[in-house]
Amino acid sequence: MRNRILLGLDNGNKCTKTSEGYISESGFTKSNTEPISSSNLLIYEGKFYSIGGQRLSVQMDKTINQDAFILSLPAIADAINKAQVEGEVDVILGVGLPIVNYGILKRKFREYFLKRNIKFNFNKKNYAINIVDCRTYPQGYSALITVFNSYKNLLCNVAVEMPVFS
Repeated sequence: MRNRILLGLDNGNKCTKTSEGYISESGFTKSNTEPISSSNLLIYEGKFYSIGGQRLSVQMDKTINQDAFILSLPAIADAINKAQVEGEVDVILGVGLPIVNYGILKRKFREYFLKRNIKFNFNKKNYAINIVDCRTYPQGYSALITVFNSYKNLLCNVAVEMPVFS
């Protein structure tokens, strides 16, 4: 049986967070050469990424470049370590999108993460993963439902369209 993990991942503009307790500032410094410090160092596709530190600029569509994917790899490595699995790992991600972008970007964001044969090194440890599934969910939707009655008149007056799940 193959190793498999299920991971909730929030690619926030301020921080990248997971259901397993990982948190890091959503930023990195990219280099073609290895930096002096190996702390929070991701090596992916021959490039060196010092994770954390200065935040990247806000992106409404995070699929336009590899930034969100790069920031996800250390989070996945953390989950693999916490699950204590070895070897190649199949990853199933649950990711969130802001409600205002959910309808437009949900399929695109899902496809963005679906990749196989991903090899990387984080904090001097090698990883081999396949992101075999990715489910997208509207961020904050469950929180909104708990207080919907308090805001339904306001929401209806501004014609907010709630997502429909099938």
